Amino acid sequence: HAWASPHPLAEAPFRISVHHPDPWGNLRSEQARRRGLRLGLGALAIGVLASALLAVRSMARARRLDALRRTFVASVSHDLRTPTQSVLLLAETLEQGRIATPEARGRYVTGIRREAQRMRRLVEDLLDVARLERGEGARIERRPVDMESFLNELESAMEERAKEAGTRLELTRGSLPRQLDLDADSVHRSIWNLFENALRHGRWPDRKPEIAVEVDGDERELIVTVTDSGPGIPARFASKAFEPFERLHAAKDLNADTGTGLGLSIVRALARAHGGDVELEARPDQRSGARFRARFATGKNDSPSGGENAA
Repeated sequence: HAWASPHPLAEAPFRISVHHPDPWGNLRSEQARRRGLRLGLGALAIGVLASALLAVRSMARARRLDALRRTFVASVSHDLRTPTQSVLLLAETLEQGRIATPEARGRYVTGIRREAQRMRRLVEDLLDVARLERGEGARIERRPVDMESFLNELESAMEERAKEAGTRLELTRGSLPRQLDLDADSVHRSIWNLFENALRHGRWPDRKPEIAVEVDGDERELIVTVTDSGPGIPARFASKAFEPFERLHAAKDLNADTGTGLGLSIVRALARAHGGDVELEARPDQRSGARFRARFATGKNDSPSGGENAA
């Protein structure tokens, strides 16, 4: 034991001494307690700082998503205005009897139908976006589709669009069955979204853009591959390419129009609703461009996820 020197008490016949069994151990225990307290306070400060940073990032992402939603609504509103005006112009021309021959009137009717289908696809995109926001999958309605007529109409629209954009388009069609059980409108929108994505991002400032679209498959599966000649998608962005409202900024200086970030997510939802999927294939180098491959299971596919209204 350790003890203090005894001191006499005034006016007392005895002395008192104070001793402690382990004063140095007590000191070490107090120091350890204080170190633990400091570490706890430091951890608390780090936790508060991390929470603040996460809150700031969440608020920034929420503001970004809100801005992208407003951009999407404005973009769709603009896209709807164009076919609406075209339909009105074509209908008014027919109504006023300015078209003399039946052949010319047939072309105008075809134009009205084409623009009406374009509007319907835009509306369906809006509905798909709403379902994605609610965490739901896309809805499809399978019907027998005459593949020759379907692809003829699709290729004609893509050729016209590529000509407007000054892009060289190469179309390849495999030996497909005459008829497949698909949701024709959903597949059309999926291919068109992949095509528009290539038009938007698949270009370099020093060479003419090129897009290759290949359609192949069999009785169980339709496979669509879209390849562009642009800067491609860096590996660090590959996992985010199909996320809703995700836009890739690596090539922002090459093309300011990065879109709303919904086209690829809609393609993925529609492909999965068919029991298939879409993937971004690896390319030999960045200047090889981006290549997307979408698979759509037909009605003869026994996959459990390939039914109507599947997600």
